Amino acid sequence: MTLLALAIGVSTFAYGTGSDLVVGAVLTVLAVPPMLRFPFLRVTLAPEGVVNHAFFRKQTIAWSNIDRVSITDTDGFIFSAKAPTLSLLDGEEVVLTNLAGYSTTARLKESRMARQAEAIRRGLASAPLA
Repeated sequence: MTLLALAIGVSTFAYGTGSDLVVGAVLTVLAVPPMLRFPFLRVTLAPEGVVNHAFFRKQTIAWSNIDRVSITDTDGFIFSAKAPTLSLLDGEEVVLTNLAGYSTTARLKESRMARQAEAIRRGLASAPLA
């Protein structure tokens, strides 16, 4: 969707006239920030725990602080998405929105989010006890 907005925006901006230039500029400006953001957002598993890489910060959640991993619904602008969620021993929940995606309840067990949550569970099970 972002690439489509960028393509329409750039072509309208490049070949349009008058108000087309404004529409092209707006679409281009709206499409660029998400494209710049994607390479920086990720979640990795490290020996010390789950590392949540955000745009301007990195959060490491130690294996010893994680109680369980589940998949929860996240609030979306139009639709809600499902994302792996870490329930910490202190009661806090960390939703890994970088891993969020869309799935029906019927297909959730085979979804990408379920595979990611299972990978985190395996990391938690194999982590050394603190």
